Amino acid sequence: MRSSRAKKAQKAAKKPPSAPARVELALALGAGRVGLTLGRQVGLGPLVVDEIDVALPGLGFPLDVSGGVAKFRHRRGELRRVRLAATWRALTDWCTVKLRDVVHQGTPRVRLSRARADADGPASKVTVEIAEDPRRSTKTHVHSGIWRTPAVLVFEVTVASHDGDVRLTVTEARGSGLGTPATPLALSAMRALAQGWLAAEGAVFRATDVAAAIASSLFPEAGARAPRAGVMGSVELVLDDEGILLSFSEGRGFVGGANAVRAAESARLSREVDEAAASDEHVGDRAALLDALTVAPHHPELARRLVEVDALADHAEAALATLREAEKGAPLRMGDVPARLLERAGDRAGAFARAVRDADREPSAILRATLRELAARLAGDPWAALRELDEATQDARAYGFAHRAALAQAITVGRLDEARAHAGMLEALAETHEEKSACLREIGELYLALGQPTQGIEPLERAVRYTPDDPSSLGGLGLALVRVGKASRGAMLLERAAALSTSTEDRARATLALARCLADPLGDLPAAAARARDVEAGTTAAPEARLLEGRVRALASDLEGARLAFARLREEVRTIEHVPLLVAAAALERDRLGDRGGALRTVRRGLAISPMDPALLELERSLAPRPETAGPARDTPGLVEVASAPEVASAPEIAHAVVDAPPPSLEGLDEAELSERVEVLTALLRADPTRDDVVDELVSALTLLGRGLELLALLSARLEDAPPDRRDALAVHQRAVLARLEADARDAGRNEEASLYAMSREALDYGSR
Repeated sequence: MRSSRAKKAQKAAKKPPSAPARVELALALGAGRVGLTLGRQVGLGPLVVDEIDVALPGLGFPLDVSGGVAKFRHRRGELRRVRLAATWRALTDWCTVKLRDVVHQGTPRVRLSRARADADGPASKVTVEIAEDPRRSTKTHVHSGIWRTPAVLVFEVTVASHDGDVRLTVTEARGSGLGTPATPLALSAMRALAQGWLAAEGAVFRATDVAAAIASSLFPEAGARAPRAGVMGSVELVLDDEGILLSFSEGRGFVGGANAVRAAESARLSREVDEAAASDEHVGDRAALLDALTVAPHHPELARRLVEVDALADHAEAALATLREAEKGAPLRMGDVPARLLERAGDRAGAFARAVRDADREPSAILRATLRELAARLAGDPWAALRELDEATQDARAYGFAHRAALAQAITVGRLDEARAHAGMLEALAETHEEKSACLREIGELYLALGQPTQGIEPLERAVRYTPDDPSSLGGLGLALVRVGKASRGAMLLERAAALSTSTEDRARATLALARCLADPLGDLPAAAARARDVEAGTTAAPEARLLEGRVRALASDLEGARLAFARLREEVRTIEHVPLLVAAAALERDRLGDRGGALRTVRRGLAISPMDPALLELERSLAPRPETAGPARDTPGLVEVASAPEVASAPEIAHAVVDAPPPSLEGLDEAELSERVEVLTALLRADPTRDDVVDELVSALTLLGRGLELLALLSARLEDAPPDRRDALAVHQRAVLARLEADARDAGRNEEASLYAMSREALDYGSR
């Protein structure tokens, strides 16, 4: 039978070798002293503990140290020194992980650096830059990532220590493209970094007894007793180009400098506001800031927060007033907020000057680049814009947004050599074949949009080389070839792009481009009409396709087909941006087709979307029937008889069956004059409700103004007491008003309201039988 010792040895042999301990201690022998120290550096997140010095007092000499650390690990030592270090690279990598989704949705680009030295001592401030990486943002497709201007947040963190407590304070938060105040966002980012390490108190993040806490954590892990810690308040802080070094030793003291003191005072004054922002309780922020500014007038950090609050609430003038008051001493660094406030207030020149000045004073390169890009957009002079963009490309070499803007500006001013250089940089920034293809395609399309189709062919051909079956690249190249006179080859590529498109929108755009090519320059009108008809309803290209179809069918003498195309156009148009298409269609219906009724329906469809459009109003005046061509009038002068409409008719048919011929007193009046006339007629009718001539003129005026609800109320009231000969004429108009209100409600998607109008019209029809 095996001994128990043999069994234990066998069991131990089967176990995998254990990992070496993270913390190793070593004896520290000196002149008349023995102590313990770290045998090797220990990592704490991004920090490295590279020295812990613990003295072992009470030992007599000579001393036997042959047992090494094991002989002394049970003794309780006294902590004398702790030193921490971190490189900027290690801190940056750690912060990048912690700050995901804080500033934007995705992984950011983070940069930490030493800020400039204080006037009264060495540097005690760190600059934190958090910039959106458009490639890794969930907001945009990776292919277009290199084009987007990133959101940028920059803030300073002052480092101070008093009697061993470390205090980090957030100050001077600013940014660009954030859409939210920079200071609360900076505090949110700092809370993400401080979690588990530091306690948050408004804008201050504090750790107490840092040296003792580190030693008490690491020594038991190495199997030794935690040392006694006295006052470890003598601190040495070194910020250099490599990173941070922080040493604690026995004694008392303060380290920080003027920046740290000012930041601490700012944080004390704004603590209530900052803690409310941390808990998303923004109600009362402004009042608390005003109270704090009463105590500390012109305080820059308090003013910064108040300007941010007012800018977010769209109180531009109040924010600018606060900014001017606060900047009587020195200008505030607030990113793009001052320039955008001036732009919002209508001072575009001032906004440009402020963006340039803030860029010149900004130490963060990426924020400086976004400010210069903003200045370029605000510049009235294209050469000044190009100058700012050239500077921006130097500050943001790893981003494509500045090169893209500089490319467009260089094309605009005719500097094609510079444009090619920026295009080359954009292509170099793209990594995968798909990114390069998308980048080259967008470069080519930019040349096309800015009137340089010949220059756009080369990048588009290279885009097709990277992705031969990409419909967007094929379509872009086809369009460029058409523009430079190679219509046949361009049409073939557009046809292939439409066939390969898996997206309905992409296919619609390619098909519309092919239809245009077939119409002009190829001159194949029937094929162009057929291709335009193929564009699917509901796509963004559908309204233009319907106009093109109607135009080419009219040119090909297919008048009925053109009428149908324009009718489909009226159904497609829903937004004000497509109203010019209705203007063009109405002119074609009137002049080419001779269809005044169809033209009037098209105009009215446009007026339902844009009631004050001058082109539509002019067309409506030209299409209004002349009094001598109107139908036979009844006994009353203002109402025009309608040829007996069928008893069962649709709402649109009834709506367009009634046409009001305005009395001579209303002819030529504009909208304002018509409105004044309505007020006069209403007063006359109140004075004498029996005046049918006033009623008739008021009906005509309200019809011309399109005030359907008022007209319906007037007609309903008059119908109740009208004699039979008057009731018929008024009922015809009431049916028409109800039909028009029903049609407008259905067009706007208010189906329940439309049903009510339809029921009222049907009840009126039933009562007249």
